[in-house]
Amino acid sequence: MRKLKAALKSVIHFLSEAAGRFFTPAEEIPEIGVQPYSEVPPNSAQS
Repeated sequence: MRKLKAALKSVIHFLSEAAGRFFTPAEEIPEIGVQPYSEVPPNSAQS
């Protein structure tokens, strides 16, 4: 049980480190992730 907890802790730490690296650039340019979705409803409504 102790080993499992330690493994979980290191995995969570690794994931949060990776998440910090991946999500920081995405937060700097949120428009790129938002625009495509906001453009889809008008197009689908026209067709």
